[in-house]
Amino acid sequence: MPTPRTPTTLSSLLVSNRRNAVSKTLNPKPSTSKAAILEIQSDAGALLVSRLTTVALTALHDQGEAVNGMIAYDTDKKAFVAYQDGAWVAMIAADLMMASSPSSPSPSVQKRLQEQANLIAEMTKENANIQASLDRLKQDQERQTKRLSHLIEQLNKPALNQRFTPLMEDDA
Repeated sequence: MPTPRTPTTLSSLLVSNRRNAVSKTLNPKPSTSKAAILEIQSDAGALLVSRLTTVALTALHDQGEAVNGMIAYDTDKKAFVAYQDGAWVAMIAADLMMASSPSSPSPSVQKRLQEQANLIAEMTKENANIQASLDRLKQDQERQTKRLSHLIEQLNKPALNQRFTPLMEDDA
């Protein structure tokens, strides 16, 4: 029978060089979960993760030191990144919200999503109808332009001009 795990309270400050783990003395408060191996509590501060440039993060990868689950703040991209399957991937707010929310949205959210999907489908259909109308108008315009060009050519032919010239002179 396994013995229950007790969270370890870090009671010393260990700093040997930049590549080794650093731990800080924490208040010896009981953990909220027996399954937790580390708990950081503070009423006056926040967790500060490693801040690295994109070049430094790439070097970790290239040197084979990056492993799935690593988290850092990329100072060039100004974003939190996580190492996953051989690459540093930006952690976006939507990912973080999905991780803390239930696996399926609430019925009210589902209803709104369905309404939005229906609206998008209607708009897509309407856009297709508008595009078809525009295509027909363009074809009509091209036919009218050809017809007008043909009439202008006919009017500019000498034989046709001579036939109308006497009529125009009589009117003057």
